[in-house]
Amino acid sequence: MARQRGMMALIGALAAGSLYALGQLTEAHWLSGRSALAVAVLAGVFFGGLLVTTGPLALRRSILAAAGVAVGVAALVTWASLRFAAPEGLGGSGLALLSALTLASLPWPFAIAAAGMGWRDYPSLFRESWSIVVRVTLALIFTGIVWLVIYLSQELLGLVGVPVISVILSYDLAPWLITGTVLGLAMAVTNELADVLSPNLVLRLFRLLVPVVLVVMALFLIALPLRGFATIFGAVSSTAVLLAMTAVAVTLVTSALDQEDALAASSTLMLQATRLLAAITSLPAGLAAWALWLRVADHGWTPSRLMAASAVGLGLAYGLAYLVASLGGRQWRERIRQANILMALVSMALAVLWLSALNPEAIAARSQLARIADGRASVAEIDLYALQDWGLAGQAALDQLKERAKTDAPLAARLAALQAGQTEVTPDPAALQRALAAALPLQPQTPQTEALRDRILAGAFPSDLQGWQSRCDAHLPQGGPGCVLVVADFLPVISGDEAMLFTRSSDGFLMIEGFGFEGGTLTRHPVTSYAGALPGAEAGAALIDQLQKAPAALAPLSLNQLVLPGQPGLVLSP
Repeated sequence: MARQRGMMALIGALAAGSLYALGQLTEAHWLSGRSALAVAVLAGVFFGGLLVTTGPLALRRSILAAAGVAVGVAALVTWASLRFAAPEGLGGSGLALLSALTLASLPWPFAIAAAGMGWRDYPSLFRESWSIVVRVTLALIFTGIVWLVIYLSQELLGLVGVPVISVILSYDLAPWLITGTVLGLAMAVTNELADVLSPNLVLRLFRLLVPVVLVVMALFLIALPLRGFATIFGAVSSTAVLLAMTAVAVTLVTSALDQEDALAASSTLMLQATRLLAAITSLPAGLAAWALWLRVADHGWTPSRLMAASAVGLGLAYGLAYLVASLGGRQWRERIRQANILMALVSMALAVLWLSALNPEAIAARSQLARIADGRASVAEIDLYALQDWGLAGQAALDQLKERAKTDAPLAARLAALQAGQTEVTPDPAALQRALAAALPLQPQTPQTEALRDRILAGAFPSDLQGWQSRCDAHLPQGGPGCVLVVADFLPVISGDEAMLFTRSSDGFLMIEGFGFEGGTLTRHPVTSYAGALPGAEAGAALIDQLQKAPAALAPLSLNQLVLPGQPGLVLSP
């Protein structure tokens, strides 16, 4: 026992010391660029795997497994860094980082199980996966507690003028060695108490949530068609929420079924709830896919949306596998367990693809340029600053836009500002007014309404004009511009006509702004709906399209206000 603890403490110290040495070599410029990145990933994955697998595996076998995974991950990460002019650019690629983290964490249960009952043995994989989570979590908590004790001890001894701890910590290497040694020692102790630290308690607690989550998901699915799909998918966070619920459902189903039937939930009610939850897991994943597709259809691919698409694909695959398994008779529990093995392998394979054959930045750049080429988007909608962060593919897209800028003055101004490091371009307001007057559909189209439109554009701030121009350039799914200006005598108590500007936000929500003139000054009027909330994303786009084709009718609205002395009147909305 003492030997094992000493060995693990030494491994932890070597891990920390190697990372400290790497930092020193990088600062001294002995290592730089991709070589430093490769060595850092190699050391981090190797020592991380060594700490996790030593104990469950003999040291020699642990070294071989950790070295194999570390070399593979380091090679893939270095390869992926070639997509950027400097390897530091890879740090901004969330999908690459997530893929590297996946490959640095998922292989260890397979490596441990391969030394025992076999890498496809579900009980071994289940047991080792949860054991790693518990052991690493406790070791990290213990390491944090040790540092708390060190800090308090330093402060206490400082009160009596004994700065021994301060002197030790003044050496740059000391905190690294202390952290690594304590972490390795903690991992050794958790290995010794693996049976005592069984994750059974966590799994039993998770099972209690199965009926709760099942009811919540059922209520959501029942209310969804009643509330309307457009309102659900109008929010940017809908995909993330649906994916999170899918992940929760997968975790709860897995915990309820445990590693084998003898240890799984035994009550009929809990088993049936688990089976139903497994059967409907594909529904929130499918809705997440729909929500993401609506976003991509409106705005094209970006690296972050490709990362979301990967998560959606995995969630949908889990859900469909669970659905098929739950309909498979008495062996449904075993089929779900085998599906978990398959999905873990698929996750690692997908991570390998994103670090090698699939380039998210290149896919995103091609998507944005294609939207410009086929008229689905204008150059004004493209985020040039985002392209700068998309590596060599983003730079290639910027080069193509530079060619286009030779005949596009506004684009040339934006590119010039980008090169100068400016964050904003202030175009000529008169040019913006002319462009909007040509692009903004008007209902009805008469000399009088055109004059009112021109007065509104002349009285608006340049920032407003830019926003309206951008939203008009974002075409509707029906093909027309994303805006319309409706002119009518909306407020009979004020002389002259007023106008409502209908546009859509970047998230697809309907936006309505009211304008009028009082004393020759442009005045904004809030626009509300007495029937409740404004239409959702799909209905809002359809409304703008309808208003572009024909003016809407006006109808008077009778209201009485409660007159308050010296105060504005109060109105009860119907």
